[in-house]
Amino acid sequence: MMKSRLICLTAVLLVAPLAACKPAYRDTPKASSPPAVQPQATAPTIVEPERAARGRKLFEKIGSAAAAPRNPDVRGQMTPKPVLTLYVTNADWKRLSASDRIDLTYFVQSMIPVAKGSPEQYAGIPPSAPLYERFVSVTRSLCDDCWSITLGDAKTTNGQRDFSVDETIVQGDTPWEADEPCCRGTRASEFRK
Repeated sequence: MMKSRLICLTAVLLVAPLAACKPAYRDTPKASSPPAVQPQATAPTIVEPERAARGRKLFEKIGSAAAAPRNPDVRGQMTPKPVLTLYVTNADWKRLSASDRIDLTYFVQSMIPVAKGSPEQYAGIPPSAPLYERFVSVTRSLCDDCWSITLGDAKTTNGQRDFSVDETIVQGDTPWEADEPCCRGTRASEFRK
């Protein structure tokens, strides 16, 4: 059981979106080759600097509890819509006000230009890996609203801090439209109302 969860977490963090770990997708045949990297359509930038700054401060307070290997992190590099994902523990999310939650969405969206400007830091695999250049290219091409907030719980596995991935709670409109209905979080344009 533990080994399958680690394999699933690795798939989520490095290759596929959260949906890859859902039972409905376990038996899906693998594609013969990954989808080609294509320039991502961009949505209008809606980042509100004041809210993003508040979200950053809030994340700095709670971020260490979400012990994902990198946080935020680009995931889904082998899919048509990779996203910059911010990991938040279930307990922290429950304690946040609605306004604080919205501030976190602006913070993670404000980090997209940072990831695009330093894609090597977000590749998640060593430079010697065969797919490294693709992961860097995909990160450099993230669309302006290709982000998500994923909930889970911090845990310790074999003495290492880790993060269990439970669900995508909210995501940018572009990846929301591309995701399977079973696996979507709330659409950002609705969440921010």
